[in-house]
Amino acid sequence: MSVERKKDFIINVAFFALILILFALFLQYLFTPLLPIIIGLTLSVLLQGPVNKVVEKTKIPKGVVSTFFVLLVLAIFVVFIIFVGVKVFGELKGLLQFVFSKVSDYSWVEEKVFGIINTLPEVLKNLLLPEVEGILAGYKSILTKDATDSLAGFDISKFDFSLITSRVPGVLETAKQIPSFLIATIITVIFSCFATAEYDIFAKFIRTHVKGGDNNIFSVTKRIVMTSIWKLMKAYFFICCITFSEMLIGLTIFRVLGIFESKYTIAIALVIAVFDIMPVAGTGGIVLPWAFYNLFFGNPALGFGLVLLYIVITIVRQIVEPRFIAGEMSLPPALTLAVMYTGLKFYGMVGMFTFMIAVYCVKLLSAEGIIDFFPVKEEEKLQNVIEKT
Repeated sequence: MSVERKKDFIINVAFFALILILFALFLQYLFTPLLPIIIGLTLSVLLQGPVNKVVEKTKIPKGVVSTFFVLLVLAIFVVFIIFVGVKVFGELKGLLQFVFSKVSDYSWVEEKVFGIINTLPEVLKNLLLPEVEGILAGYKSILTKDATDSLAGFDISKFDFSLITSRVPGVLETAKQIPSFLIATIITVIFSCFATAEYDIFAKFIRTHVKGGDNNIFSVTKRIVMTSIWKLMKAYFFICCITFSEMLIGLTIFRVLGIFESKYTIAIALVIAVFDIMPVAGTGGIVLPWAFYNLFFGNPALGFGLVLLYIVITIVRQIVEPRFIAGEMSLPPALTLAVMYTGLKFYGMVGMFTFMIAVYCVKLLSAEGIIDFFPVKEEEKLQNVIEKT
């Protein structure tokens, strides 16, 4: 590697590290306080197309049309949360309660574990059996201790009421957040209306005062984020919906055939569809272990059906995904997993997806030639030129 290339590599690494640090600081300290403004700006950009078309055809003032569209979008979101979210949340809650009830039932766990052990070859069985018995004994002691601690020796005269009073400040603090939430909601709605109506003024101001005219840094960032990233999010949302529909239809058919008895089909289909977004693992990370368990230790008919369902989902995804996800969006699976895990570890689910979006932005900036961090293939450069022209 030449000295010049070494310098370029160091500069690119430093630049990439600086972006990640600034992005992490933004998530840590500014994301929540600025969330109403972020939502408002995002809505204003997304609604410009339909708002301008309606204004052009009807000659209605843009402020009126913008307010109507913002309220319409928020109303659809609220209705979706109420009618769909409540149903899904109820099933997820029931599914989690069912899982926890089974896990806390030692006799059920013991039966399943020894059922698997007894199907193994004799040599492997004799090797694993002492270890398994030791693990189960420890697990049983934990369950017994938890039950004893929670039920035995309860005396109301000895009850420590400080456990309750110590939580009163926390409850009061939560109650104090309610007015702040209402104020933030009102500001989000009002700012979204104004930002959508006055978007052209903001855009003109930026073009006038920032170098580069229509190709200034803000315009380039908007084009990348609101076109490529938005297309990526829509594509994965569409694929997630397809996977959810396939799982829901498949599990419903299994229930009709009598080989699947769970009433949590919507929750299971939703969990698998969301898990399908994860790289490398995908749907197979849940469906295949579930299928293999039923094939060998449980319900062979259900196991065979799950294998067929997984094959159908995989074939459909292989057909659909290339049509919606461009080649320049692809990232190495190891890097994708590392970024998603880092975001999840530090900032939860929000961090997992926002970190991925940040890396995609860097990848696309590299594809645009603005920075030189990810290597860009010649055919990708040619495709970018064709798309611009």
